[in-house]
Amino acid sequence: MIEKGTYKRRVLLQILFWSAIWMSLPIIGWAWLGGSGSLFIRNSLVLAAASAIIAGINVGYLIPNFLFPKKYGRYILLSIMMLILVSIVSHEFWTNVFDMPNMPFGDRPPAGRGRGPRGSFFRFFPYFGRAIPLLICLIGSALYEMATFAHVQSQKALQLQHEKLDAEMKFLKSQINPHFLFNALNNIYSLSILKSENTSENLLKLSDMLRYVLYECNAEKVPLQKEVEYIRNLIGLNMLKDSEGLNVKSRFSEISSHLLITPLLFVPFIENAFKHSKIEQLDKGWIRLHLEEENGRIHFSLSNSMPQEQLSKDKMGGIGLVNVRRRLELYYPQKHQLDILESDDEFRVQLEIDLA
Repeated sequence: MIEKGTYKRRVLLQILFWSAIWMSLPIIGWAWLGGSGSLFIRNSLVLAAASAIIAGINVGYLIPNFLFPKKYGRYILLSIMMLILVSIVSHEFWTNVFDMPNMPFGDRPPAGRGRGPRGSFFRFFPYFGRAIPLLICLIGSALYEMATFAHVQSQKALQLQHEKLDAEMKFLKSQINPHFLFNALNNIYSLSILKSENTSENLLKLSDMLRYVLYECNAEKVPLQKEVEYIRNLIGLNMLKDSEGLNVKSRFSEISSHLLITPLLFVPFIENAFKHSKIEQLDKGWIRLHLEEENGRIHFSLSNSMPQEQLSKDKMGGIGLVNVRRRLELYYPQKHQLDILESDDEFRVQLEIDLA
């Protein structure tokens, strides 16, 4: 979006530019060809005023309201109507206000020019002649604004691309939470010592998670089903923290196979829930997760307990809520709604994304 102050300056510059062009050219022609000075100056003033009107209306109103929003038919129609109206008014102003028949003989235009006979087809020639420089002004001002608009859009695209790359770099650098990885390996090792029948299953979960993060997440979009599988494995390995089980309840609906999503978008919320809910205290800590898909729209709900005292845990891993917000803005503009509510005893996240 162009700042109003900048755009107003551009409109003013266009008006001054085209006024100066069509004021100076007739005077230059008079000096080169010779002729009546007052006639050329008067004609230059009328042409400059008409050009200022064309440029001002075109740049200040028609282009931003019709050309840029791609209402091309309306823009062409209104431009033609404006061109005809300004041409007629400027010519009538010239012929009536400056009243050429009453000019001194030396200031009159050469014979054959000026007004044609009433009712004659040739009487419209002066209007056409006056419309030509106004048409040049209309097209020239539009081309300049289109070039400026294209430049601004390309700059915005470059800035957005840089922001995406920066967000992706932060995201890629912290895809795996080292603390979670070490804990998962230690828990699986403990299962192996106890010769638990769940050892191989949990080892396979960890292997699938690493494969997903290291290889499949390199794409800009991944199947939503893969993302849900990763979340299931993440919860399952976190549940190994306590052999008696944790107060964690999760629910997933059926997911359409064709839906794609930006990878690891929900993971920071889940990591934060396990990190800050004091889930190890079975009588106080709890987590509730619900993810469903309906007609291409994702509903993600996550809530967890808030401990009475502040926890002192590692700050490694996770891209943080700030970066999640930024990724949502970059990849799903106008297609998501994120609400984060925090109270003394509960932290709740509600996220909806339209993937259709």
